Amino acid sequence: VVVSQTDEVSTVRWMAPLGDPREVRYDNGILERSLGMESGNSKSIFGHVNRTPSVVYGCSFHIASTVSVTNHYSVYVYIIDLDAEGNPTDRVLYSNTYVPMTDDTWSEFTLPTPVDCPNGYMMGVAYSGFISLSIDNGENLVPYVNCYCSDYTSGQWAYLDDSDFKANFAFRSLAAPYGDDSNPAWQPRKAPRSADIAAPQLY
Repeated sequence: VVVSQTDEVSTVRWMAPLGDPREVRYDNGILERSLGMESGNSKSIFGHVNRTPSVVYGCSFHIASTVSVTNHYSVYVYIIDLDAEGNPTDRVLYSNTYVPMTDDTWSEFTLPTPVDCPNGYMMGVAYSGFISLSIDNGENLVPYVNCYCSDYTSGQWAYLDDSDFKANFAFRSLAAPYGDDSNPAWQPRKAPRSADIAAPQLY
């Protein structure tokens, strides 16, 4: 509760209480392969969307080694704001240019300070090269939450639903929702994309 007073008038404003931090997970833990872009860079983000207004505390992710990249050593971590339809934008709520990690196992990262995301958020990782973020076997694809981009500053995002790899990324965020689970979430929708811009090619 926030109370502000002007002369003899008091204004009371109710703030939604936070629920307990919980893991936001879409993958089923059965990892089959990994994905990336040949021209991936520090602005090419892979991760997921959570459309519930939340405070984010951290994340975990599984990145696989490849013949060309036997150890990634570190990645970038981003939290991106969502628009009114629940799709990622080019607005960065948080970024970290050096997050140590280990290939072929789950890596965890705790934010130095929790990040408030009143519109929900997209959280993901990036790498200057082929990121090789793992995906599950696709048995229970959660629609329009697994997304990626070649350059977040363009505001152009794609979802795995519209690719040849209909599966969930091995990426999990840790977040406390505003209030409880009765809070409505936006309905999943396709990423905003200009008709003349093709989705980035995945390998």
